[in-house]
Amino acid sequence: MDDKLTHIILTDHALRYGLDGKSAYEIAQKYGYEGTEQEYAEGPVIAKDKANKAADSADKAAERAKKSASNADQQAARAKSLADHPPKIVDVGGLKYWAFWDDATKGYVTSEYRADDGTIVQQVDGSAVSLDVRGGTMYVCGELTSLNIASVENSTKPSIIRFTSGATATQFSFPEDFNITGWSKPEENKSYTICILFGAGNMTYDE
Repeated sequence: MDDKLTHIILTDHALRYGLDGKSAYEIAQKYGYEGTEQEYAEGPVIAKDKANKAADSADKAAERAKKSASNADQQAARAKSLADHPPKIVDVGGLKYWAFWDDATKGYVTSEYRADDGTIVQQVDGSAVSLDVRGGTMYVCGELTSLNIASVENSTKPSIIRFTSGATATQFSFPEDFNITGWSKPEENKSYTICILFGAGNMTYDE
């Protein structure tokens, strides 16, 4: 046989089976590998697939973390904006009305609620709030994670609750015998007003 051809055949054999005549799979078995030959052959492909999936999961986790951080920053900015701009009284045709800060338009919006009827304004701190609602009182809350109306006074004087539902919707609860119309399940990123009279309420959101 031609020496050159013999060299090519021997080289190919060495690459396939190793210099000692054993295949890579047989050598792996020698050092403790217990899988089948097919599993051994598919090993690099499976490892690559797992690595790709792990990288994809890491990318998604990083994106979720980035989104959560962004939402937290937005909620903090909104809470600060509301705290920096409390409700104020404005004069409309000689009558006094409450005006509330609208974070979307960055300005005050005059409400339909009179400010010259003796209503008591109570600033409510915290993000998880429980209220015993009294007649003739306006409760001004910030951005809430939860709002619980624990009790409601049956009064001829209206009561008002103002709050904002952030990136995570406010959890809203109230007594079974409290009749509320309009909205009863706050949605994300909206500001709400609950008007209560004679022990019943109506919830609306700012357009």
